[in-house]
Amino acid sequence: MEALARGFAAMAMVLACALAAAGGARAAYDGADALRKFFGNYEGYTISSRDEGLSKRDLNIEIKPYDDDGFTVKWTTVLKKADGKVRSKAYTVNFLPSSRRSVYAAAAKKDLFGHMKPLNPLEGDPYVWAAVDGDTLTVRSLHIAKTGGYEIQVYGRTLTKDGMTTRFERVRDGENLKIIEGVLKRVSR
Repeated sequence: MEALARGFAAMAMVLACALAAAGGARAAYDGADALRKFFGNYEGYTISSRDEGLSKRDLNIEIKPYDDDGFTVKWTTVLKKADGKVRSKAYTVNFLPSSRRSVYAAAAKKDLFGHMKPLNPLEGDPYVWAAVDGDTLTVRSLHIAKTGGYEIQVYGRTLTKDGMTTRFERVRDGENLKIIEGVLKRVSR
């Protein structure tokens, strides 16, 4: 009888684990549903107005699926200076679900041989994560300075009827260094 009770207890434990795993899979699926509304290409401009005067930047953002349940954010910023020079920066980050609902971790990067390796913030790599909260997708990037200080960059992207608004903030050791806001129109899904 005791063996039978242990067998039922073991089966109950296996069933509980299976249900918990199924719940986790459902949470990932729900997260994918929350992401789909962001997928598309967006074009527009941003305005920076902190101490350096107003400057306009052209901006392109692409958000698309990555792997089975992640997503990629690719953005390009083009700054046209008064002297006619043009400076362009482009970034691409792939995200995968974390154990927390609606929070995504940046996927590892490739080494010189094409093998995936984890990011190491203490070696100068940024620690990057994203979160979805309603109609806002926020990407945060934490950089640890050689001196031990920090810089965090926050990219908030909020959906609107025609596209999205963006807000970029850069904070170093608690001091807000830059705020850039923008408006983008969705040009494709």
